[in-house]
Amino acid sequence: MPLKEDLPDHLYWLTDTVEKLLRPGAFLVADKKGSAARGATRHWGPPDLPADAAWAQENEVLRSYRSFHDGAAFVFQLDMAQVPAEVRQPQWPIQGVVWVFMDLSDSWRAWAHFDPRAAADIPWTPREKTQHPVVAATWQVQETLTCASDA
Repeated sequence: MPLKEDLPDHLYWLTDTVEKLLRPGAFLVADKKGSAARGATRHWGPPDLPADAAWAQENEVLRSYRSFHDGAAFVFQLDMAQVPAEVRQPQWPIQGVVWVFMDLSDSWRAWAHFDPRAAADIPWTPREKTQHPVVAATWQVQETLTCASDA
C-alpha cells in the first residue's frame, strides 16, 4: 500500500482534505450470548413497545416483526444511552429510545418514533412470543474503516 509520502505532490491536497474528514465510526453486531433487555439497542425480531404510546398500538406496528418486503417491519431500536461517546453527536439526546420501521412492499417508506424517557423508565408491553429471537446488539467502534483491499 502506498504511503502519503509516495504520492505525487499534486495529490497531497486530496489526502489532507480526506484526513480532515475522517472520524470514528460504529456499527451494531448481534450479541448472541443472551436475550436483549427491554428497550436495549438491538435489531430485528419483535420490537419492544411502550405500553403508554398510542403509536405502539397501531396494527402496522404490532405486526412489524415480519419481512419488510411483506409490509411494515421493525428494523432496529436504539437506546441512546448506549451510543458510544466516540460517535455521539452533540445534538443527539443522551437518553431515550428510537425505533425505526421500514416498508418495501409497495412504495418504499421508513419512519421512526422517539421516546425521550430512559429505557428503564418506560412501561413496556409484554414481549410477543415469535420464532424470531430477541438478540441484543453491541456497538463496535472503528477509528477508521479499512479499505477492502487491505484485507
